[in-house]
This record gives sequence, C-alpha cells and structure tokens, in this order.
Amino acid sequence: MKTQNNTLSVFLVDDDNMFLTSLKHKLHEKFKATIRISTFSNGEECLRKIEDKPDIVVLDYCLDSQPGNTLNGIEVLQKIKNASEKTEVVMLTGMEQQELKESSFRLGAYEFLNKNATSAYEIQNTIKNIIHEIIVNRNAKENRQVNFIMGGVFLILAGLIIYLYLKYF
Repeated sequence: MKTQNNTLSVFLVDDDNMFLTSLKHKLHEKFKATIRISTFSNGEECLRKIEDKPDIVVLDYCLDSQPGNTLNGIEVLQKIKNASEKTEVVMLTGMEQQELKESSFRLGAYEFLNKNATSAYEIQNTIKNIIHEIIVNRNAKENRQVNFIMGGVFLILAGLIIYLYLKYF
C-alpha cells in the first residue's frame, strides 16, 4: 500500500521478537522515509492486514514459537499471493532444505534467504533491489501513459489539420 508521501509498505513477519526488532531498526536506518514498516509475530496477524496490499513482505518460514495451530511461512506465502499478487515476498529460514526453497519460488516468492549472521544485510540488499524494480516499473507505466496521451493529442491535431486543409484549400 502506498502511503500519501509515496513511501513503500513493508511487512516483517517473524516469531523471534529480537530478530524482528533488530531488523526493523536496521531497515529503518537504511531506508529512512522510503519505507513504512509494520511488524507481525505470526502469519495470522500479517494476513489480517493483507488487504493493505503491502509492497514487500519479509516472511520467516518457521512461525511456531507461539502455542496453537499456527501457519508456516509457505502457507502464509500462498495466502499473501492469493490476496495480493503484486506483493513481493522475501522468504527467510534457518533450515537448509532445497524442497522448501523450490516451493517458495513456485508459489511466487521474490527471494529465499537463509537466516544467519548476514541476514539483515542480505534483506537490505533484496529490498533495495525490489524498490528499484518498483520505481522502474512505475516510471515505465507513467511513460506509457504519457506516450498514449501524446499520441492521442497528435492524432487529434493531425485530424484537425487535415480537416482544415480540405475545407479551406
């Protein structure tokens, strides 16, 4: 969801509160007013706000620190993509499973990162890349709109010139 000052919305979903707080702080330092960050300790909380259509979701696979029947990251990813196809999802996990990585990409994840000592740096770079792509796509869309309008204006002027030429010459 774009805010009024054109910042991008980022959801962070992780059941590790220390990691979540640290990541939010690092991203806020890096991107300042470029992004607006919301944090969630489980997938269900995130999904309750998915109608806001965030631009980016950073999503941990293992969301099981809370008692009860919680969704895992793959299940949340699938629901996010069903509700908001354009939302880019960055999957995180501490587990080394190729099958999990393949499932994530098959369901539409933008990136799959291992949770380790360099995770925050890798997440920052991934978000920077996503922001760049969003800006490039937005500019391309605006350019297509301007070109379409200018083409219409040209056709109207050409038609008017031809009409006036035929009428008076």
